[in-house]
Amino acid sequence: MFHNYDPVEQILVDYLHGICLGVMKDLFSSWFDTKHKGSHFWIGDRLEDINKMLLAVRPRSETTKTPDYPHPSIPQL
Repeated sequence: MFHNYDPVEQILVDYLHGICLGVMKDLFSSWFDTKHKGSHFWIGDRLEDINKMLLAVRPRSETTKTPDYPHPSIPQL
């Protein structure tokens, strides 16, 4: 039935969910997780400033659906 089927060559990786989601999860963990506190890349102590910057972002007037700020996965102070 599947004589010419090669999953390695014929299945596409969804870039958004297969790559970005995992990479961004790791980056956010590195930036905000307290287990990385003291590392040069940890910015968890700047959450208040980051939330203010995110809240200052405004979508274009053509946008009808706006995102919820701040995102629930970002810890609140």
